[in-house]
Amino acid sequence: MSSNKFTNLDEQSNQTLKHLQTLPDHKLDAESKQHMLAHLLREEKKDLHRSDLSTYFTWISKGIVCSSLVLATFWLGNSWVQQNQLTNPNKALVSATPSHYKESRSTDSLNSFHDSKKSVGKNSQAVTPAQSKLLLSVMERAKSGKVINADIAVKTSLADDIKKVWGESKGQDQVRFGLPTANYPEKSLAFAYNKGEQLVEIISTDSRLTALNKEQVEQVLGKPQFVQQYTDQLKYSYSADEDYQLVFYFTPISITNSSNTTDPSVGNHDVSLQIEHVSVVYPDGRKNPMLGDNIDFLQRINESASQGLLVEDFRVGQTTKEQIEQRWGKADKMDTPYKTTYAVYRKQGTVAGYDSKGLLIEIRSFDLRLQDIHLSEVKTALGEKLKGYFNRNKEQIFTYPLNNEYQLQVVITPVTNKNTDPLVDHVNVVHKQSESWET
Repeated sequence: MSSNKFTNLDEQSNQTLKHLQTLPDHKLDAESKQHMLAHLLREEKKDLHRSDLSTYFTWISKGIVCSSLVLATFWLGNSWVQQNQLTNPNKALVSATPSHYKESRSTDSLNSFHDSKKSVGKNSQAVTPAQSKLLLSVMERAKSGKVINADIAVKTSLADDIKKVWGESKGQDQVRFGLPTANYPEKSLAFAYNKGEQLVEIISTDSRLTALNKEQVEQVLGKPQFVQQYTDQLKYSYSADEDYQLVFYFTPISITNSSNTTDPSVGNHDVSLQIEHVSVVYPDGRKNPMLGDNIDFLQRINESASQGLLVEDFRVGQTTKEQIEQRWGKADKMDTPYKTTYAVYRKQGTVAGYDSKGLLIEIRSFDLRLQDIHLSEVKTALGEKLKGYFNRNKEQIFTYPLNNEYQLQVVITPVTNKNTDPLVDHVNVVHKQSESWET
């Protein structure tokens, strides 16, 4: 009789197991269910032997036992899943697919402040009458090619005019994007001039301006004509006259600790885009006659990119992080949004991308001469046989495969009502055979 009881119970258990295997609530494989059920049955059989309760086990009671087994298994499975989620919280996160990664290499966290929505409205301060007057004065003087703290104008002034007023600059004039730049830190000013010594850009770090943020600028001057990124900074360009531009450079600042940050994990309510400097620019004066017009300039870049070159003599796929740091020093910022580590060099207008071994696999140029080039000129210079797609910032990315090793990417600013022929944001040269690209 005892054998009969267990045979019947095993048949019922097999039916229960089949039912358990169809449960959708938790992803327990058949083997796990079998182990849990076997353990429960062993304990039940021990009780049956000890108590000899066989005479009381009617088919109704067997049904109750099996129902209990189902509930117990469900409870154990639920506890196991919850515990597994607590001990492995990252399993709930879905990483980007390789195809998504390839489509968004140029939209990593360094670009996270390009979108104007990333700055925080609730943290922006109302513009005072004095600040409003200041910004209006900045625009008015820009129409004459001047900044608020210097009575010297771009286009009409020469490098010697500065020296006559303030003497020699501090240290040797530095070259930025092919333009020598004289620095006067005690005046909160710097001046860039071309080969003819004509002033083409005046840079002001006046403390009255650096105390303001993006929202305050927009409240007074409205939306800009062009929105671009400069390394990890946001760049607003306003047309000041036919010849001049007024340009604001904003840096993301953590409100809680007042330090620069490019960490995309910082909450929206903790970040403000603060003015880093303001420039008055004469764009036509930045063009280098030796390089030809913008079309010639782009074609030269395309030719160099086919050899992995874009900035100085750094060759993508060969140059190392150590070699770049020997020449430029430590980067202003480092960020690793995926497999690639990006090093930001603001002064050089460059972002270098390294693989896990420190090999340069991507380089981005935010050369100000490139940022004066329009999309129509890109299509004329490089053709329209390209792959174009939009990233999360509504920038269009045109990809030009050059050979088996390299490809050129031209990132274009978003199209707006004020900007139907948008400008170049930056240019990338990518090593196609790198570990990050192939992943």
